[in-house]
Amino acid sequence: MADYAPETPTDVTSIQQSANQAAFIATPALPLGPGIHPHSALTWTDLVQEGNGTYKQTAQHPELNACLSSAIRRATANLVLVDAFPSLHTRDAWALESLKSELSVQRNGSNFINAVASRVEVDEHYLNCLLSMVIPGSRPRDHTQ
Repeated sequence: MADYAPETPTDVTSIQQSANQAAFIATPALPLGPGIHPHSALTWTDLVQEGNGTYKQTAQHPELNACLSSAIRRATANLVLVDAFPSLHTRDAWALESLKSELSVQRNGSNFINAVASRVEVDEHYLNCLLSMVIPGSRPRDHTQ
């Protein structure tokens, strides 16, 4: 019995290093809005933030990147076909409508997009970050439309 050696490290330094690594991995990349628990199942949808605090579409998950590209095309079509110089309110409404439409269309084909769409419904900060990638500067005030 004296020869038994546990497989996991028992010295304090190794345990602290393991705890620090686990804490680093569990830290979300995006500050979560009110109502979202940090250990929610939706944290795996966190956005990748650039060093200057902005969000770049091409740095995001490939499925989200494709969804954002489609939303940008929808919003651009409104600019070309409906009104080339919309008011800020109209432009922001188009961005919101385009993003929600794309999430709705692609929701059933992807677990990741389904999780993003679910998070958009409850996290306004997350929605605003996504909208900033559809049309830079978009900040719709009323997301209930």
